[in-house]
Amino acid sequence: MKVKIHSFNLNLWSILVFLFIVTIFLGSAITFKFNIYPLRVVVPFIFLLITIYIYSTSIQRKEIKIKSIIFFTLVFYCIYFLNTILVSLYSALALKLYVIDFNDLINFIFLFLYVLCLVFLLNSNRDRFMRIAIKAMLIMYIVYTIIALFEISTGFHFKMSAINFRPSYVRFTPTVFYTNPNDFSAIFTMMFIFLMNFYISREKKKNNYLLILISLLHLFILIKTSSRLNLIVFIFYLIVIWPKFFIKFSFFSLFVILISHDFIKHKIGIYDSTIFEYFTNIFNFNLSNSGRFHLYKSSFLSLKQNFGLGWGINASHFFYESLNIEKLGNLVNPHSNLLEILINSGVIVFLLYIFIIVLLINKFLKLKDYKNVFQVLFYQIILFSSSSSLFLWPSYLFFILYIGLSLGNNNSIKYI
Repeated sequence: MKVKIHSFNLNLWSILVFLFIVTIFLGSAITFKFNIYPLRVVVPFIFLLITIYIYSTSIQRKEIKIKSIIFFTLVFYCIYFLNTILVSLYSALALKLYVIDFNDLINFIFLFLYVLCLVFLLNSNRDRFMRIAIKAMLIMYIVYTIIALFEISTGFHFKMSAINFRPSYVRFTPTVFYTNPNDFSAIFTMMFIFLMNFYISREKKKNNYLLILISLLHLFILIKTSSRLNLIVFIFYLIVIWPKFFIKFSFFSLFVILISHDFIKHKIGIYDSTIFEYFTNIFNFNLSNSGRFHLYKSSFLSLKQNFGLGWGINASHFFYESLNIEKLGNLVNPHSNLLEILINSGVIVFLLYIFIIVLLINKFLKLKDYKNVFQVLFYQIILFSSSSSLFLWPSYLFFILYIGLSLGNNNSIKYI
């Protein structure tokens, strides 16, 4: 028998799930005393309801069916959690490699509960969960866009933004509900790609022009964040997945640039160069001479410690500081989701994560769903732009949504 939520009114449950998704994208923008924010309130409540439901189901001896890829995902996160907790204790108490931050420990336990909630919601009713998630994501994408434009215009930022402590000349850089512009641009671009895969397929002329305007706004905001990688992903996504749309978008963008050059020059911040030179500078990037190249190369040295089982919860910066490599400069965060897993949780968890990704891509290939194959690949590339994605809450939602899409029959998801 497939899991269904009978004990709660479905409308109320849907509203609660909707609020859950919204709080994921809201993050810690609204924080109360003791570092409590909406997501930290909603997750325990949903987890409690899920626990009650599972208990009542077991009492009634009802069967709970679970798809194989969801099962593997659940097993992965259980191993990931237990391994990282145990390694953290061993590294901190036995080897004295680092000191466990209490807030990191609480966040990691919270992360596990949060992922369990996402997995259960996906497995209980995939179509309903996906519909709610897409609607909530669309609303939050609009909110992100409005706030980003407001930040660009006024220099206003929420209190968690690191821009508040940076020089005045970068105060018009948008961060929305995140600490830095790279985290914001990463999630913002994930939202764009995910939503575009649903809405661009309608092929209505008026919608295509609306999508061009939205894409132009997205491009403008990405340029203001100075996030090179997300800008590259955005452009390549349109070229590879929607080449006809990209041609329309390019012509429209060129037209806008020609008729409003002075405005764009002022707003983007190009004072001493042409727009062409600006984009040339963006893509003129020598990886081998950068600190990030040495950052990525050095991450594999973590395998020498703890038998390759990892350093522990959010311990990557302690690992890089211990290396004392001058070429790293001030870089102490992995700037890669994959390498952060390798350093914090070890090679076993790292390989299990790769296995889930390969399994996911293979399922999309069998479905001949090449758009989502690229979406998963772009997802991994985007997470190279974030300094640390361990507690980047929306990134886990996207991963679970990709698992949901891999179950097939996505036409059954009526998103509007």
